[in-house]
Amino acid sequence: MAGAPVTIDGLTSFTYVDDNIVTIGSPNHPLMDRPGLSLSDLEGERFIAREEGSATRKTAEQCLAANGVSVKVVMELGSNEAVKRAAAAGLGLGMVSKFGAAPDIAGGFVRILPVKGWDCRRPLSVFHREGEHLPAAQRAFLEFLRVEHPVPTGA
Repeated sequence: MAGAPVTIDGLTSFTYVDDNIVTIGSPNHPLMDRPGLSLSDLEGERFIAREEGSATRKTAEQCLAANGVSVKVVMELGSNEAVKRAAAAGLGLGMVSKFGAAPDIAGGFVRILPVKGWDCRRPLSVFHREGEHLPAAQRAFLEFLRVEHPVPTGA
């Protein structure tokens, strides 16, 4: 799956589901329990970001800019896993896929920062080889993804 369109000869794709980009941090981060946290409260906070060109980073930056918010990136890392680990260690706040952060949230390593007015979504697409014979199990799995989790109309 990918969070942005990819154009590669021989691949085809379909949109699978909408994903939310969330702001995460250590459970001990001072903003975690602040009531009524707004987007403007993020200004000046230390942020850990994916590398330039990452779909996650691009989507998060577009959402922030649309809300007139500018954040201070203090660290750039090459994977969502690295961003989650750095946020869990208290090195700053990260913006990652809610799907990708789910195990870390369930494990108590990070928490989602409850920011009022934050709504940052992107489509996730499934890619597969075009025109090649796929084994029956792969064809069935792709059909399951198309049918069982369609993106809502208008998304």
